[in-house]
Amino acid sequence: MAADKAKTVFFEPITEHSKVKMPDAKNFVKMDPSGNEELLKTSTYNDTFRYIIPPQVRNMQSEFKTIVQN
Repeated sequence: MAADKAKTVFFEPITEHSKVKMPDAKNFVKMDPSGNEELLKTSTYNDTFRYIIPPQVRNMQSEFKTIVQN
């Protein structure tokens, strides 16, 4: 009973999946390749703090670079 009241009193009704329109393809953001150089630069803190940065963070950085390059 509380769940039924919450749907009508506190929230807007949930739209059925079949009534949801597909988003327009021209509204999606396209990646601008001009920023890739800045993202792929080796930062100066890697040399300074290389003993402080955990290996997991280094792995995430390399994974991010591969994602950006593709």
